[in-house]
Amino acid sequence: FAVEITSKYFNIADALKYLSDGAKWDTVPMQFLVESVPQMTPRYYSISSSSLSEKQTVHVTSIVENFPNPELSDAPPVVGVTTNLLRNIQLAQNNVNIAETNLPVHYDLNGPRKLFANYKLPVHVRRSNFRLPSNPSTPVIMIGPGTGVAPFRGFIRERVAFLESQKKGGNNVSLGKHILFYGSRNTDDFLYQDEWPEYAKKLDGSFEMVVAHSRLPNTKKVYVQDKLKDYEDQVFEMINNGAFIYVCGDAKGMAKGVSTALVGILSRGKSITTDEATELIKMLKTSGRYQEDVW
Repeated sequence: FAVEITSKYFNIADALKYLSDGAKWDTVPMQFLVESVPQMTPRYYSISSSSLSEKQTVHVTSIVENFPNPELSDAPPVVGVTTNLLRNIQLAQNNVNIAETNLPVHYDLNGPRKLFANYKLPVHVRRSNFRLPSNPSTPVIMIGPGTGVAPFRGFIRERVAFLESQKKGGNNVSLGKHILFYGSRNTDDFLYQDEWPEYAKKLDGSFEMVVAHSRLPNTKKVYVQDKLKDYEDQVFEMINNGAFIYVCGDAKGMAKGVSTALVGILSRGKSITTDEATELIKMLKTSGRYQEDVW
């Protein structure tokens, strides 16, 4: 199934057409097909805002998917179902005629049940344990390339709102070191690029951002796990001082690479074997000090 269906990004109609070599499925009752198709599951996004700074709204960070099918050159492009829906709603809300855009998917937002009419969208918030430590003086290491940066924008906005509220109340609060390892292909897809310097100013030097670009011209590819090694001494010191580690993004390559890099950092820093460092990482995960939001 993974080879014949999933890797080709087939939907139900694509799969039926492909498996029958274009022949009609006229002997299969439509009722059987409808009953056999599972209900679409909710599409979850990491929240990229904070309830302290955005009390009535929720921000999400997404990329509108639209790319050639990597397995079938003659197949239509692969498009994101929910990301294109969100983009359709956004454009409609801004009075843009969707029919005149180059979006790969045009949704009828007014029917048939009018769920998306008047720019509405059925949503719910799922409770998550992926959250900042309650003690603001605790060091925090965040690793999130691409849209994996979403929850960390929320984290930093929360720290900014918290610090501002404490200052207004006349309280002197000491924030722990917060370092964000972010990755993008180049400067053109650097998400929230203009916001991060402002956050650094407001957090009085307790926030640092380290950026890895993997597609800059005439340079070698650099990823977040490479930057972790570049900042090895600082990362090791923060972990030794009780830092919480958060990883968000690709589960296959990035998250494994980050885990391997951290194992190496702990192994060298503590002069222990790789197996012993791996056990330490497992202990951090069990205790909640190493959390992942990966897909």
